Amino acid sequence: MSQSGILNRGVYPPGTVVETLQGSNVGTLFAPPVSPDATNNIILNSTNGNLTFSNGAGNILNLTVNPSPVITYVDVGAPYPRIYNASVATEYISCDTNGGTITINLPSAGVAVGETWIIKDRTGQANYTNPPEAFNGQITIQSLVGGKTIDGSANYIINASFGSVRILYNGTNYEVF
Repeated sequence: MSQSGILNRGVYPPGTVVETLQGSNVGTLFAPPVSPDATNNIILNSTNGNLTFSNGAGNILNLTVNPSPVITYVDVGAPYPRIYNASVATEYISCDTNGGTITINLPSAGVAVGETWIIKDRTGQANYTNPPEAFNGQITIQSLVGGKTIDGSANYIINASFGSVRILYNGTNYEVF
């Protein structure tokens, strides 16, 4: 490219080609030349997510593309009272509290520092505890291992309509953030 370091967007108007990219004769990364398409996107295909750019003078830029991970969605509902044991593979727990209380047990083994879970009352019934809504109820989140706390408490309760919480394991206990 004709610039190094940080590209100042004010130097060139959007869509301006600074230098046309040329394809490699080795492999099938992309076919020469590569220029912006009709919407000013340059599409480079790589089977392993790695792209290497070189100017032939020893200056190399390596890019690794990590696609956005898919969030693991779990639907927790009837029968009530419902108990769900979360795992490290579980990321988003959507709770249907229209029928009774739900207890979410956070994992007790194999949890890495920084693991997170999102727990949500998707039906808006977590705050109803009196008749005629007697079959609706709160979400209680707790650890399966004795001694592990959530922000210093034995459990965390969602009792607000459409309430949600994001919880992180810090290596010792769980934190709400």
